[in-house]
Amino acid sequence: MASEDVAAPQTPDLPAADPDDTAAPQTPDLSAAHSDDSPPEENTNRLEANNEVEEEEPWDAQRRRTPLKVDVEFLDFEHFKNRYSDEEGLAIIEVLCGHSQIGQEVSREITRRARGRKDVRLPTPNPKLVPDGETCWIQRVRIQSPQLIRLLSRLTGHHDKWPSDKPRTFFAPFRAFWYYLPQLKQCLELLKEKRATTDDDAPGKPAPSPESPTVLTNDKGEQASEPLGNDEEDSNSNDDDNEYDDNGSTAASDALREPENAIGDFTGSATALAHLEKFVKFIEKYIVPPWHRAAGTSKRKFRFVDLCTVFQPGELLHYGTSSDSTQNSDNAHGSSPKMYQTAWRLYSLCLESVRDDKPDDIQKISNRTLHVHAYYLDYDGDSYVPIRHTFLIKDYEGERDITNLEVYPIRFLKDAENVKKALHKQGTRFREVVTKKHLTYDGWTLNHGPTGASSDLTVEHIDGDVIIDFVEGYKSEPLVEMGPSTWDQGFDEGDDNDWLYGDDDVSIVHWKLNAKNSRLEMCGEIREKTQRAEVFFDRLKREEINRRNALQTYEDGKPIKDLDEDDLMLLPRRVVAYAFRERRFVMLNIRSLKDLPPSDNVFRNLKIDPSHKRMVISLVKSHLEK
Repeated sequence: MASEDVAAPQTPDLPAADPDDTAAPQTPDLSAAHSDDSPPEENTNRLEANNEVEEEEPWDAQRRRTPLKVDVEFLDFEHFKNRYSDEEGLAIIEVLCGHSQIGQEVSREITRRARGRKDVRLPTPNPKLVPDGETCWIQRVRIQSPQLIRLLSRLTGHHDKWPSDKPRTFFAPFRAFWYYLPQLKQCLELLKEKRATTDDDAPGKPAPSPESPTVLTNDKGEQASEPLGNDEEDSNSNDDDNEYDDNGSTAASDALREPENAIGDFTGSATALAHLEKFVKFIEKYIVPPWHRAAGTSKRKFRFVDLCTVFQPGELLHYGTSSDSTQNSDNAHGSSPKMYQTAWRLYSLCLESVRDDKPDDIQKISNRTLHVHAYYLDYDGDSYVPIRHTFLIKDYEGERDITNLEVYPIRFLKDAENVKKALHKQGTRFREVVTKKHLTYDGWTLNHGPTGASSDLTVEHIDGDVIIDFVEGYKSEPLVEMGPSTWDQGFDEGDDNDWLYGDDDVSIVHWKLNAKNSRLEMCGEIREKTQRAEVFFDRLKREEINRRNALQTYEDGKPIKDLDEDDLMLLPRRVVAYAFRERRFVMLNIRSLKDLPPSDNVFRNLKIDPSHKRMVISLVKSHLEK
């Protein structure tokens, strides 16, 4: 099998048991049985009873006692789901490599199993697979190390709820690995510092029992709100789709998020240290580079599941409907409206969960959707207000150029810098006109606002003086979009503890060969846990709020009076004004607004006696002083 070089200490290999030895009972030695005072029949029955007790031990329990190897193996789907010898399936990390034909691999394996548990076809060798991100990529990552499963469960806020006696499989784009890499590295450094000098925990020593709960205490030495142990996995079951969630954050689970607490019962464990060191190196070598490439501009075509790596938190987005875009927006009842607002800033992302008991991450089956949560800045007549919107990007097959989506990072525009300069200039002008108030306009009116909500306002040409007045405009003209009722909508709320998981119906099957080495017989199977969703909605939103002074002010319930320079790019090109000649409120394009020309001094050019001018000036001055 293709595997990565092992940098951490190797787990010593134990002699593999002959599968046939566990299949048939051993013949008792009756001569030895007659050496005591018991009747021969009683000794024979006792030996047969002992053999029956030994055979009652479940196969999976025997398998769990086999030491794992501190290794990473890259597998095709057949070898990801099938074991053909006792030496296979012992790596702490197993990687399913995806490629253009992986759908056929999955269909072939499912069809073969549907015909029965036996197959006359000989097992094929696992090909040498090397993920390059283009023709071969990492589709799934299976964690078999109990220590790594428990550590991830704690760091992600699920304390010890994740069962560690079964493998746990994660799907691309592996957001948990990316977002929690800093904490994993902290745990690794702490384990190195605190590693015991004794040799009582060699790498081959079995992991601590997952049934042994870890109990945290507070600063008074009192037990935390609840003990931390494995709960019954069916307690959160969903009868409809066999998925589970991990709600219920407690003080204890929050405490376990900290690396110092997460490694508590692993301190001094050579096994935990070796497993974690291999895991961190795997993430840094194979998971991190695709995220870094997606943050640049050299790569422009992406698969749907990779979009989470493309949209960087807090970056500027460009909205523009392309000719072949089939994306939907939640503001238009299933069809995307035409928006005047082209500049948005990302504040969070939410990727819908992988569905089905045969997970749909291989092919486009269930129309998963990526929710791109963004906002722009508007003006309510007194202060600036963030206005949110959710763009929905539906699942698609293969790769797609990022600019074919209706919304994408502005850095992918060919003239991105010039576009940002133009947006900054527009925002600066917006800030000016809302304070100048009285201007002149020569251009066409707008019939809807920045987010494109429908309106019955007619488009007309205006040439004359106008007064910028958002407040009175919203009160007097109900057809003007974005009235006061929308200013206090705030940001969406999410639950970062809602990490759905379930069982994969396509189990991991261990086979043994018959005497002719031509037919496979199942000797055991393992049902792995699949992590269907990894939710970071509130985390990303909170990070964006903490980055922006305007959003912090808004969250504190205070009016936003001032904006930072980079916030100006988010201001709209629509203003609300009263047109003198038309005698009504309209929505105007900021690009057609002009300052009033300087007025001539008519009184100075008036042809009258100079003494009379002085008298008029004196009378006016006296009047004004009173």
